[in-house]
Amino acid sequence: MLSVFDSIHKVSLLNKAAHLSSTLIITLLVAACLGCSKGDRPPLARVKGTVTIDGKPASGVGVVFSQTGYRSAFGMTNDMGEYELKYLKDVMGGVIGENRVRIESVATEGKGNTIRIPARYNRKSELTAIVESGRNTINFSLELSE
Repeated sequence: MLSVFDSIHKVSLLNKAAHLSSTLIITLLVAACLGCSKGDRPPLARVKGTVTIDGKPASGVGVVFSQTGYRSAFGMTNDMGEYELKYLKDVMGGVIGENRVRIESVATEGKGNTIRIPARYNRKSELTAIVESGRNTINFSLELSE
């Protein structure tokens, strides 16, 4: 009789071990899937706009939105001064909430007409913008002659 109880006990322990290991595997798979999702990104919203300098479109300048604790979102203006932010290479948008904004001169190969942007608009920027959920149009009118 003792060996029958031992056999039943061993089968019971094996069933518990199999259940625990399958539960662990499922938990790890769910955690891995969550890590691959958008769950590790802050809430983002689409942001586009226009940058003008002294009333004229600012072509070829960088627009940077940053918020403490997150990576910066970046956009480049086209010939019409229009930009659209990217958070990551293939992810459009900026972090929802209040952002510090920098407008930066960007040296482009083959173009010698780099605009000198005053520090109050870039490294010592006084510019801020609030990004709200949905689509945002945020324009900047810079005055260099002040």
